[in-house]
Amino acid sequence: MNQSFVLGVIMLLLFVERSVAQSYDEIEKLIERRKLADAEKALNEKLAVNSIDDSAHYFLGNLCLFQKNKYDDAVKHFEKCVELKPQTSLYHTQLGQALGRSAQQGGIFAQIGSVGRVKGSFEKAVQLDPDDFEARYMLVLFHLNAPGIVGGSWDVAKQQAREYEKYSSRGSALLWMLIHAQLKEHDKFLSALENAKIVTQIEQDAMQSAVSMEFSNLMQENLWDKAKRISAKFVEISPSKFWGYLYSGRCLLEEKKYDEAIAQLAKSIELEKSYTPAYYYVGVANDRKGDKEKAIEYYQKYVEMEKRGDTVEKVKKRIEELKK
Repeated sequence: MNQSFVLGVIMLLLFVERSVAQSYDEIEKLIERRKLADAEKALNEKLAVNSIDDSAHYFLGNLCLFQKNKYDDAVKHFEKCVELKPQTSLYHTQLGQALGRSAQQGGIFAQIGSVGRVKGSFEKAVQLDPDDFEARYMLVLFHLNAPGIVGGSWDVAKQQAREYEKYSSRGSALLWMLIHAQLKEHDKFLSALENAKIVTQIEQDAMQSAVSMEFSNLMQENLWDKAKRISAKFVEISPSKFWGYLYSGRCLLEEKKYDEAIAQLAKSIELEKSYTPAYYYVGVANDRKGDKEKAIEYYQKYVEMEKRGDTVEKVKKRIEELKK
């Protein structure tokens, strides 16, 4: 199972927690059990009975949002949500996300043509509910990533983070973490992480997003000491989440502490069995320490789960070499 799908399901569970519906217990249980096809079928049955059920459109939109071939369908569902309840901030936030993903899939001209609607959706969401962390988060993310020629602005992103301080010091700090990660301000990021506090699931996911971005930055720059400090702090803050153990294992692998790396990666797998890179790194650790049998075992698990891609082909070749 690939990374994007795992992240999608994690975020979908977050959206379930934010659901405005009051009579969707069975749908929520299906999603929590990751029976997404069954959930989609049940939701379509609800719409067949009542085509203006905004909650059904909302759930379906989120299901479509995490399937690459259904981004346009996600847009349609969230457009319907906005049409039915235009004063609901959450619906505008989700419409902005759907428009953005659909545009990315459509290429550069689609992106340029949609950027105004994407930005406008997030701005409307913030206008309707200035206290909504997710809406503010998505608007900051837009300004950090969009080129200036189409309306992106790092200064505006910073302004949004400062403004949100009026509503939540915790949320504002998380927005600054995202900004520091995007701008590769490593010392500022580490300081923000060491002082971070999280309470809600949305805050947890925002922190994970920022930490993931910063960890990737540090790996690319070979700043492993800082990466290790970030990993340790994230485990301390979120001991029930697999990410920190994954990052810690990756750092230990770089330090050639293979047994310790395997232990951390095993904890990561225990907490999230469907995240394929952990299996790959366990394979690498065993490979480097000379345990061919274990290396082959984990490499094969990685190949079976990931199925395709350049790394999969390289791993297949390595498996054959180890079998000789």
